[in-house]
Amino acid sequence: INAEYGGFLAMLHAARSRLGHSLRAFSTSLSPALNVTVTSVSGSQWPESAPGLHGRTSVALLFEEDVAALADQNLPEFTDLHVESLKGGKASNVLEVFPGSADGASRLVVVGMGSKQQASTNGLQKAVHAAIQRLNGIGVSSAGIFVPGMPDMATEEVAACIAEVAVLSNYSWDGNKSDPSKRKDRLASVSLLVSRSHEQNLVSVEQAVEEQALISSGTILARDLANQRANQFTLDHFEHAAVELGANMETLEVKVVGLDQIEKRKMGLIEAVGRAGPKPPRLIFLEHKGNPAEPTNRVGVVGKGILFDTGGLNLKPTGAMEDMYLDKHGAATVMAIMKTVASLGVKANVVGVLALAENSVDSVSYRPSDILTAMNGNTVHVGNTDAEGRLVLADALTCLQADYSGTPVSYTHLRAHETPEHLVCRLLLEKKKKKQ
Repeated sequence: INAEYGGFLAMLHAARSRLGHSLRAFSTSLSPALNVTVTSVSGSQWPESAPGLHGRTSVALLFEEDVAALADQNLPEFTDLHVESLKGGKASNVLEVFPGSADGASRLVVVGMGSKQQASTNGLQKAVHAAIQRLNGIGVSSAGIFVPGMPDMATEEVAACIAEVAVLSNYSWDGNKSDPSKRKDRLASVSLLVSRSHEQNLVSVEQAVEEQALISSGTILARDLANQRANQFTLDHFEHAAVELGANMETLEVKVVGLDQIEKRKMGLIEAVGRAGPKPPRLIFLEHKGNPAEPTNRVGVVGKGILFDTGGLNLKPTGAMEDMYLDKHGAATVMAIMKTVASLGVKANVVGVLALAENSVDSVSYRPSDILTAMNGNTVHVGNTDAEGRLVLADALTCLQADYSGTPVSYTHLRAHETPEHLVCRLLLEKKKKKQ
């Protein structure tokens, strides 16, 4: 959640009457999803909430003022050294203790959040991330996290923030390691422990957590798609994943524009970029029809999907090519956006475009100095074959405008610390403001 947007969750809830709220699950995610639930407990936070949690690993997120108060309670599991290690305003300090009470949690991970006077969403995110890293280091499969009180934040906002960071911080891409012992152990489930004093808000807390976990799963899908290697995940696999997504989403329609149509419609830019690749280039359209009453009122999102970018004949040097399997991250982000929009039942029409090709080297590769003709008839002089992204996106934008008339085209980018879901909601809200 970025404070720049006034709290992403708050924005989403404020727009719910316009966007709608119909959660639908989608299972296509190559990484196992972290299961996040909500549990009501007695007391306001640890240690008052500890009874009934025997045998569990739990996390307490404490401000410096809360830590100082522990020194006055003569708790046997907290020595002066423990207390001092969490004081001094050092945020994200982690302490692992084993409460002595037979009714208490068997293991407690305490994470400092600094001074309450300097409390922020960013500080909460850092603390939760530190907690998840420690829990994964311990090797537990499940844990409870006490939801702390945060100044100027509702309980459901705090819980949703914790859910978001827990899901994203738990991510690991190591499924290809042949030795299972070298794969990182990851949490399978987290229960957010909410005080019974907030029981009247429990339903809204559960809804916010469910919604946020679903949103974060979109980011996991984007990471999974981007991390796939080109020899294992071809353009055909990308197309299959998009078609599968459409088959599992009631409001999504998928259209594939293959090489024959690319040539017939004279998309000379994307054709040239993908000409030397082992699989032909293509455009994939995913349309979410969330507002049938206004079918031409749409938002379009276009993503670059270069499965691997060698640079073409302007070959990238060693050190600059190895990570170019990530050059499809734009298309992966768009696909994640479309999954999220459809899963949330957003009451808006959104079209996602995946511009897919592989920039390879072959005897038929396009060359520096070539003059290409775009779908819109403009000619383009190629100065460098490693500038392929603008070429595939140009034909994709033209095709979007031609096939989905009325779709406005605006240029935007992911801001610092912004997830795909932040971007699409920012676009939708900016569109609403312009309409007003």
